[in-house]
This record gives sequence, C-alpha cells and structure tokens, in this order.
Amino acid sequence: MTFQGHIIEGKRYAFNDKLSTINYQRSYYMSQSSSIAIAEKILSDILNDEPVSSILLKAKIYASRQHDIEMLEWINKEINGYDDNLPSYRVLDAAVKVDVHKGFQEILGFSYPIDLVDDDNVRKRLSHIPILIPLAQVEEMAKKNGGTINLEVPAFIWYNHMTHCINGDIQRAYQYADYSALCNIITSIKSILIDFFSKIEENNEIEFSAIMKHHETITVNYNAAIINTGDGTVNASGVNNI
Repeated sequence: MTFQGHIIEGKRYAFNDKLSTINYQRSYYMSQSSSIAIAEKILSDILNDEPVSSILLKAKIYASRQHDIEMLEWINKEINGYDDNLPSYRVLDAAVKVDVHKGFQEILGFSYPIDLVDDDNVRKRLSHIPILIPLAQVEEMAKKNGGTINLEVPAFIWYNHMTHCINGDIQRAYQYADYSALCNIITSIKSILIDFFSKIEENNEIEFSAIMKHHETITVNYNAAIINTGDGTVNASGVNNI
C-alpha cells in the first residue's frame, strides 16, 4: 500500500471510531431519555393515587432495562409475596386477645398483657404480625373500613408461655392489628419509589441499595397460619421467631 493508501486507511479507521462514538452517545442519551420518561410516569401515577401494584410493573420495566438485580428482586417479592427476609415496613405492630373459660363463665376477646410473657423471643413474636401476601392483596385488604387482621397464636405458645397469669383456661389466643396498619405498607413502598425515581427524573445517578438501606430487613421463620379478615380468610403465614 502506498503512503497515500495508509493515509486513506487511517482516515477510514478514524471515521469508523467517530461513528461508533456517535452511535454509543446516541444510544446512551436515548436510554437516559427513556429512563427519565418512565420515572416521570411513575411519579405521576403515585400523585394520581394509581394502584401501587400497577406502578411496580412500570418500575420493573425500568429495573429490567437497567439490569438492576436488587431492584428487580424487591419488585418481584412485592408483586408475588415474600417467603422470608421481610422489609421492616411489612411487619405490623400487634396486640393479643384470648378467649378464657373459667367454670361456667366464658370471657371472649380479653386483652392479654404481652409484657407479662417471660421469654423475650415469644414476647417479640406476639408483638408483631408479618405480612407476606402480594401487594395487590394488601391493597384490597387496606380498602376495608374498620375491622382488624387476626392471626391465630399456636396452642403450644399460649399453653407454655401465657397461662401463668390467667385465672382460668385459655381456649384460644390471637394477634390482631387494625386494617389501617396495612396502609403504612403501601405508603412505605410509595416513599421508596418517590425517593428513587425523583433522583432518576433529575438525571442523578443513585443505587437502589442506597434507598433500601433505610428499611431494615427482618429474617423470620414461618409456620402456615390463617389470617382472618372478618369477611373470609386469606391464606398467609405465621411466624415462630422474629
């Protein structure tokens, strides 16, 4: 190849490199524009009080395109329900009631003082109700006005840890929490989405883990149980130890 040929070949390589750079930049900016558009839509849906389970599907599109494994895992668990390692906002504060028989007398729904339970793990278990069900079910349950979520306490717990301060025989024990507590789960998820996608909308880089670090993860062991919703039952899971 002549000297002139080298120059032409060099120019061709330089042109190809420049074209590749332009294509990369175009792809990058298109990706950024798409991400910002999704962020704007998600924030708009939250302001318009759209179902959060539906909003999460849009967030899943974003996470898939960004290959954000941690965010995808969180979204899938919220959509499908949890098995373990619940975020703290899905563990509700609870109280306990018992049904007691004393001779011919029956006392139903007596508020049991949890502080009188000696075992720390049992006391902690009785003080919380884990909510494992998919977010769509949480949203449906949260629409109910009044009423409580009831979760049966296994007999071996109340028999071994709760009878010492009751004058009579415990026939049943159950945890309860107001339906309104479920709204806190929805609010927490909205808050996470707002914190994250507000940064994306502003074209700022942020790791999803930086948002979730403010929500402690609680590891639990579960036994099958039934949450009684008052209008039927929802299959759920109880907890041995939190």
